[in-house]
Amino acid sequence: MLELEKNGFHYSLNLSDRVGTKQYVNKENPDLQFISFLDMSEQVKKTWNYQELGEKEFLGKMCKRITLKKGKGGERAEYWVYKGVPLKKMIQFGNLPEINIEAVSWNENPEKDDEIFNIPDNIRISPIQR
Repeated sequence: MLELEKNGFHYSLNLSDRVGTKQYVNKENPDLQFISFLDMSEQVKKTWNYQELGEKEFLGKMCKRITLKKGKGGERAEYWVYKGVPLKKMIQFGNLPEINIEAVSWNENPEKDDEIFNIPDNIRISPIQR
């Protein structure tokens, strides 16, 4: 699974099955899964009741712990963020089971091919409407 944001859209791509989805990202009122910690506006921080809870170490990096909540009993999340990148996140949507996602490694300055940020031509993309 590959996830990336490009040209105002969030893409989730299953490279082995050659299918994926794309969804518009509203930067001023983002869904919880599209929060950007690099350019979060004060309005978004207010909307999501942004709080910093200090720092914790994860994968050998000191991460800023951040919580976000929206509405009573609504969406809430805790992120462990290093240099704007969430390395660990726990997300809760209402009464649904908590979703936990963690990085398994971190490479600070990887050698990369810029092609990895392009969507392969052989992927069938389905738009998600909201």
